[in-house]
Amino acid sequence: MIRKRTRQFIYAGIVGAGIVGIAFVGYAIHASNKLEQVRTSVTKQYESEISAMKQASGNVVTGWTLSREIPAGERITRQDLTSIVLPVDSVPGDWLKASENIVGKAAKITVAPKTLLTDSLLFEEGQSQTIFVIVRWASSSCRVN
Repeated sequence: MIRKRTRQFIYAGIVGAGIVGIAFVGYAIHASNKLEQVRTSVTKQYESEISAMKQASGNVVTGWTLSREIPAGERITRQDLTSIVLPVDSVPGDWLKASENIVGKAAKITVAPKTLLTDSLLFEEGQSQTIFVIVRWASSSCRVN
């Protein structure tokens, strides 16, 4: 049998735990509502900024980038190409508009993925290419007798 005083301590503990539990649930609901308000506010702000950027950008053009790195001299296939939409004022003058003008050409230099393809980056078979070779002479390896 539990003594009367011990029973009172158990009841007091249960009541105290219940009060703390109710307070915690109230705080959790309040915090969740506040978080939802902040998330909604940030979402609306980003949507308005995106809308403003689209209106400010005006005209856009579609260009072509690479989906993987292409080493110098390697031919570009249709599978290597990815289209990209850019503001017209950020595109260089020699950008390539059609994928037909790209497929089958080779890269003059190693081209990283997501690089806008331009005519100056590519060459066709039969085009003469100037290759610059830089030779460094080490003084220890050159002897004159």
